[in-house]
Amino acid sequence: MAIEKVEVLNIAECVCKRPKMFTATGSIEEIVAFFSGYESASMYSSNVKDMSPVEALSWISSECGIEDRFSYGLPLNYVEVVKSRFGTSSNLLEELLSYFSSLKHSST
Repeated sequence: MAIEKVEVLNIAECVCKRPKMFTATGSIEEIVAFFSGYESASMYSSNVKDMSPVEALSWISSECGIEDRFSYGLPLNYVEVVKSRFGTSSNLLEELLSYFSSLKHSST
């Protein structure tokens, strides 16, 4: 009998693996909105233990060549840039999972 290794995931990784558990359809718009909402809520709490959604937004912005996503005005303008870079939500989620995986491997 093989023993499976249990891996603890951060919130952003959970969203990447099962986006429809956290959003209605798993679209890029919803994923960005989920991460942005988490970021907004974390600004008003000193007890946030997992900042991975905020880190995910930073990585997404960096990958899209965006220094300040708020300078894009409406969130829809930001999302359009993200869509043009990644194409589909599946591509975005796959690359984001790879990013977090590389962080885990580099810290061990």
